[in-house]
Amino acid sequence: KAILDNVSGRVVPGEMMAILGPSGAGKTTLIDILAQKRKSGHIMICVTLTTSGASAHPRVGFVFQQDVLPRTLTVREAL
Repeated sequence: KAILDNVSGRVVPGEMMAILGPSGAGKTTLIDILAQKRKSGHIMICVTLTTSGASAHPRVGFVFQQDVLPRTLTVREAL
């Protein structure tokens, strides 16, 4: 069963993108795949990333829907 099929998007430099949709639409699955957090299943991704030689990872981020940080960790430990 395909969870996500034929998903595409484009963000040009200087723009910000938001992914919105109803519960169960696949937002978290898409973000997990883009963040390389999904390690199983059949995943086929084609991404064209154009940078000026610098890593794009520091410019990409997401906020979890729910607080998943243990209260026993310091900020440094959580990061």
